[in-house]
Amino acid sequence: MKRVLLFFLLIISMLAFCGCGKEEIPELNQDRLIEITSKPIGMTEDYMSYTLHICIYNDCSVEIYADNFDKLYDELDRKTQHISISSTELDALKELILKERAYDMRENVGNRDLTIGTAKTFTVYSSFGTHKSGGLSPSNINFLKVYDFVYNLAREESIEYCRILDKKLLDGYNNRYNLGPRIHNYNDEIIVSTDMIEEFKVVSYDDIFDATDSDAEKESASEENSQENIVENVNEEVSENSGDNGETDNEVEQFTVAIILNDSGAEAVAEATKGINVNPENYFLYNKDIFCAMITANAPINDGVLYLNVIYDSDAAKNLKDELDKYLDMWRNCKIEDEK
Repeated sequence: MKRVLLFFLLIISMLAFCGCGKEEIPELNQDRLIEITSKPIGMTEDYMSYTLHICIYNDCSVEIYADNFDKLYDELDRKTQHISISSTELDALKELILKERAYDMRENVGNRDLTIGTAKTFTVYSSFGTHKSGGLSPSNINFLKVYDFVYNLAREESIEYCRILDKKLLDGYNNRYNLGPRIHNYNDEIIVSTDMIEEFKVVSYDDIFDATDSDAEKESASEENSQENIVENVNEEVSENSGDNGETDNEVEQFTVAIILNDSGAEAVAEATKGINVNPENYFLYNKDIFCAMITANAPINDGVLYLNVIYDSDAAKNLKDELDKYLDMWRNCKIEDEK
């Protein structure tokens, strides 16, 4: 009797042992199979940062899309790209997911010692539920086997998708921040950025002449004064367009627009013009990314004031000032919104 009892106990123990040791395998038959994401952290400007998604479905369809943009691009037209993979590739992916146990892999496999890199994740959808694993620049071999396999299924399409999207983001940024007036040199380098401009003023040609005359007397170098030479250039332009005899109507007061720079702008212009001696240098005012007017310096400019090489009547000068003020204010408002 004891032998029979021991035999039954042994059988029960073996059955229990075999049952407990059997691994339960999830079914990968959900509509969505796996999704991977990537996002640069601390490696690029915020306005060029976003999360890229590659999602693979059980019908062999693949979606490539992006989200988590900088707030500048809430209204950006961003489309989802659709491609497909073969059933053989889908089966190979499922086999890899099961082999590497991606459905219950450790959640945080990122590098804890890094603060910059690429955040990568994958999310597996199975009969067990949804499981996510990843982290910052993961080096876990099992994780990378699954992640890289999925990425390589849509590698070329993802690269092209990002190339087009990056161009949209950069164009959007440039359109936003090139709204403001700025001054370029002959090599198309910005020497006065929008944040260096304090204000614009309509000024009388006579007032400029009187001011530079006074400065010249104080310095005993009237012929070398940069502002007077600028006015002479403007005067020549007016003379060329005033008639056959080169005379202007003395009864009509003439105006131009002065650009008043802040301290950083004044320093930038002083640095840019410090080497001017005999040959004048031309600079170019842009507004809305469009050429607006030219500025000529015949000598170093140290007072932080620039005058356009164009003479206007009162209304035309005011209209130009208003246009420049409009886009300067728009640029400033954009900066304020971004800093909130």
